[in-house]
Amino acid sequence: MAPSGWVVVTLVAAQFMTTLDTSIVNVALPDMQRELEMTRAGVQSVVTAYLLVLGGFLLLSGRLSDVLDARRLLRAGLIVFAVASAVGGLAWSPAMLIAARGGQGLGAALLTSTALALITRLFTDQTPRRRMLSRWSATGSIGFACGAILGGVLVQWLSWRAVLLVNVPLCAVAAIGTFRMSVAMTPPGAAGRGLRGVGIGGAVLATSAASAWMFALSWGPTYGWMSPGTWAAATAGAALTVMFVLGERRSPDPLVPTRLFAVPGVIAANVVMLAFGIAATSGVWLVISLFLQHVADYSPLRTGMAFLPLALIAAAAAPAGPWLQRRYSTRTLLIAGLIVVSVGLGLLSQLQRSSSYVTGLLPGMLCVGGGFVLVLLTTVAVATVNASEHQRGVASGLVNTTAQFAGALGAALYVTLARATDGLNVLLPFTLAAVLLGSTALLTAWRFPMITPRPRPATLEGNG
Repeated sequence: MAPSGWVVVTLVAAQFMTTLDTSIVNVALPDMQRELEMTRAGVQSVVTAYLLVLGGFLLLSGRLSDVLDARRLLRAGLIVFAVASAVGGLAWSPAMLIAARGGQGLGAALLTSTALALITRLFTDQTPRRRMLSRWSATGSIGFACGAILGGVLVQWLSWRAVLLVNVPLCAVAAIGTFRMSVAMTPPGAAGRGLRGVGIGGAVLATSAASAWMFALSWGPTYGWMSPGTWAAATAGAALTVMFVLGERRSPDPLVPTRLFAVPGVIAANVVMLAFGIAATSGVWLVISLFLQHVADYSPLRTGMAFLPLALIAAAAAPAGPWLQRRYSTRTLLIAGLIVVSVGLGLLSQLQRSSSYVTGLLPGMLCVGGGFVLVLLTTVAVATVNASEHQRGVASGLVNTTAQFAGALGAALYVTLARATDGLNVLLPFTLAAVLLGSTALLTAWRFPMITPRPRPATLEGNG
């Protein structure tokens, strides 16, 4: 029996909210800074706090989704996300706002890993799974774009606080969907295991290591890459990473089983996602938003509306995903996506204060948006297609952790490179990003395997 419409709507809504909040605050940052009298470091922390906590908790969330009832995890994520959004929208100090953004990241981690694990678990046949993953990837792109659009509208007509408070009704709608799920969707074979199969020790180390690295990445652009705080965080991250690896090799319940890396496609997908996350996710939209407001003198509303074509092309690309996957190999699609995004970044590198929207910004944005969907669709599919039922949650959590870690690194590097000279220069960051993705396309053509799913025995179908 195929998953019900409520299941599909709930999973898509979860993806939309978590990607929306990656970009929705970008347009609101100037107003936040003025009203709360935030420092430059505080403004940067509003962006990175969300990515830091999201990236730090994705692996644990993915592992939990392998052993616990997915409905309860989704509800927990929605509650945390809604409460944190309300606190952020009512914040009266920078510390309160930054803490709320971290809370949003925790809720987003639960939502992202659980929803993606459910997609790979419930959609057991290749055609429906490809169709759903296409919707999922397109929703991610639409969420990124709509974050800027909705942020601009809300800031212009209401207040920066509305960009956070808008999540509360969205969470309420998604929560209705979890109650319409008729069966507790616990993974097959996980009943009765509870938290015994999670590997709590590994989860603590992984989360601490990822958080330390994320803190180093957010601290570096503001206080300097050679500052004591940056070095302390990086050293802690390195030490915790070593402890995590050694502990995982000895643990009877590892958070990331070493056999997962023997599954065809897992390593390749994460390598590609690392490069892609650095070059073409959070950093791109943050710098474009800053460029439009601080260099091109766009209003918040005009800045948000500038991202409208990105959302439209992402929505248009979604139906084509399954059709393309049936006709072309994974390698071909991934290389094409990487090249298209690389070309788009190259076009964006030529932006200047006098550039027109139609000839200067729009062509590059359309290329990045179209390739974005294709790359996300193929990498997520490759990372999970050959994983077993009990590995899909952690496999999806691993690739999402890589994406968030890379996104935080990309945001830090983009801002640092853009401000390396007077003002805000986009030539250097976009050029380097285009070269990185072009090199990744060459690496993919050379080393990326032709992934096909292994034959599987009949498994439990989705719940209606």
